[in-house]
Amino acid sequence: MTTTTLSHQTNSTISLLSQWFAQGSKLFLKSPLKLFASLIAIIIVTGLLQILPAPIGIFVSKWIGAILGAALWPLLNALDKEDHFSFKGLANYTGWQYLPLLAFVLIVPFVFQIGVATIMLGEQGLALILYGQIGDATAFEVGLLFASAAPLSILLMFVPACLLLGGESVTKSVTKGVSMVLKTWQAMLALTVLNALVLFLAPFTLVLSVVLMGPLLICVNYSAYQSLRHS
Repeated sequence: MTTTTLSHQTNSTISLLSQWFAQGSKLFLKSPLKLFASLIAIIIVTGLLQILPAPIGIFVSKWIGAILGAALWPLLNALDKEDHFSFKGLANYTGWQYLPLLAFVLIVPFVFQIGVATIMLGEQGLALILYGQIGDATAFEVGLLFASAAPLSILLMFVPACLLLGGESVTKSVTKGVSMVLKTWQAMLALTVLNALVLFLAPFTLVLSVVLMGPLLICVNYSAYQSLRHS
């Protein structure tokens, strides 16, 4: 690879990211309060579900969280196309009946976190992630554990969009969604690092890093999907 080629790829990646963030910021500013409220509502609901006996509670929480998170895609689409954030039009989108099945794929990042926790902290890691027992784990270790979900989360982030916005089957949604990410891997790597940083800072900021940055990053992800979908 020549220096000229590398420079061209770098400039293309920066240009693509700039486009996504510009469009994502514009979308976010259309309804910031409702976006914040939606993310906080998801955090509260998934948190309450963890009251269920462990470790069942954590798995149910992640599964329901994946479904609720996927539902944001049609809401963002309505905000983008119709300039209003409304739940009324959700029934107009197809694929909802397959979403519970797809959610099992979307919790793969959490399953990966279980492996990371085991490697990092052994039985204490399992107790931390499955039973919420922090024990002697430091904020740094918890932050690394949170951040470990970022790569697979980015890899799968377009999958629910392909189902609900693209009208694809479950299998096609997975293959197409992953393919879209891999085709622009340089830009996606940058998004992975940014998302990992936000997740890593969560235990240091009492989850404020996720609450404050999450809505904007979700809008950036939506803008990336629309850009790649029509490219």
